[in-house]
Amino acid sequence: VVSTQSTGTKTKQTMQRKPPKEQEGDQLMTKGDELCTTGFFKFRFKPDWEGASEAYEKAANAYKVIKLHTKAMEAWKKAANAHEKLNIPFSAGRCIENAATHAKDQKLIAEAGELYYKASRLYISNTSNQKAAEVLTKAAKCAEMANQTELALQYYNECVDLYDADDKQQFASDMYKQALNYFIKLKRWDNAITLLEKMIEVYSSLGSSYISEAWKSHLSIVIIHLAQNDYVAADKYYQSALS
Repeated sequence: VVSTQSTGTKTKQTMQRKPPKEQEGDQLMTKGDELCTTGFFKFRFKPDWEGASEAYEKAANAYKVIKLHTKAMEAWKKAANAHEKLNIPFSAGRCIENAATHAKDQKLIAEAGELYYKASRLYISNTSNQKAAEVLTKAAKCAEMANQTELALQYYNECVDLYDADDKQQFASDMYKQALNYFIKLKRWDNAITLLEKMIEVYSSLGSSYISEAWKSHLSIVIIHLAQNDYVAADKYYQSALS
């Protein structure tokens, strides 16, 4: 039989062996969990989501300092849930995005992609389409790395739609190029041509400083037709671009 005193001593010794920042994080997680619960004897009749979100975020940052990625991920997820309870989707999205970064640091690429996607949905619900598109581009890259081809294609296409919806295509240049490279790598020629046509439309609308980018996109379409041995289509497109 192990005495209560002996058990308590072992628990205390275990806590003492943990780095101070981990102990700090653990204490903050306990505080956050307590603030989420209610009870007559606690004199708390509804969860204190604001206090809980603050405690969880502080815990996540404490874990981050000593690179305890798994614990940091959990803390960010709990913070996100608290922000959702408060109906603050942008803050919830920020927390989930941070959780995704920790997943990526652990080489959990597929999980990171799922979290980035969830963050993008939260940003969209806050009508922050540009931020959502930026995070969704990260999700697409993770899907690429995890060999989730159809998911990556879906995410890239959604990115294009988001920039269109927000009329912020001028900020989409890097995403366009990243998506285009992926479409070409997969020989998804129809997707590539559709995107290049979108790029031409955008670059042409942005003025003379983007004309060279528009012509590069025209040339890329010609090259894609040639890559498919469709010389007639290549010549036809080239002639139409010059006219």
